[in-house]
Amino acid sequence: MCPGLETLHLQMPGELPRISSLPTYGNLKQLNLDIELNRLSRQDKDDVDVNFVLDVVKAAPFLEELVIVVNGGDLSETNPRETRKNHSRFTNDHLRSVEMQNFRGNWYETELAVCILEISPKLEKLILNQHGRLYLGDGRFNELGRSYSEQQTGVVKEKLKGVKTDAQIIFLQ
Repeated sequence: MCPGLETLHLQMPGELPRISSLPTYGNLKQLNLDIELNRLSRQDKDDVDVNFVLDVVKAAPFLEELVIVVNGGDLSETNPRETRKNHSRFTNDHLRSVEMQNFRGNWYETELAVCILEISPKLEKLILNQHGRLYLGDGRFNELGRSYSEQQTGVVKEKLKGVKTDAQIIFLQ
């Protein structure tokens, strides 16, 4: 790919075909990942392929900063498919900061937060932000904002509490 690539802004649909292998982004230090969920063409619940996002993180072993923006989707608190695979076989010792923007507390957002905490032993902070900016192209952004209840926040906090980590977990409203 681009051996000197250090920053990447990737836009993708929520449901992707499985890719057998991804190129390695050996010098990638900062990744912004925009995930667009569109129910118009789908019959099932909106969700994000957690495994694909983790595969992207695995393909960037020197990644230091990750920003994930999920746009669209209905609130779903349970995983209908139980698709999580074991990612404990790899760690990212360089990942220091993760911000999940437009965070709402869906099962896939919570599952992704748990997985990131598990694979990132040197993570300093995980920011779960209700607001975010989605890149539209040509230098334009769409300001996003979701709201979630204290009950949803409590559910997410409870699930994250079970993960052994030194990272600071920050909820922004």
